[in-house]
Amino acid sequence: MHVVVLYVDRAARNQGVGKALMARAASIAREASAEEMIWSVYQSNTIAATFYEKLGAQRITDVFFMKLSAGKV
Repeated sequence: MHVVVLYVDRAARNQGVGKALMARAASIAREASAEEMIWSVYQSNTIAATFYEKLGAQRITDVFFMKLSAGKV
């Protein structure tokens, strides 16, 4: 499963929506025999990072993302 964006509207925050979405994603991952889920959070998105950490997520510090413009290759 590849999720590009998971976003909870401000009006729906603090109502369990994000936790329910993550619980469903975890359920789908388990059904697919996945052992873990990995996703990215922009460094500036401290609200999301804090939310995920409260769920028990851990930051991965030994991997970084790369990008290259298609016109450069």
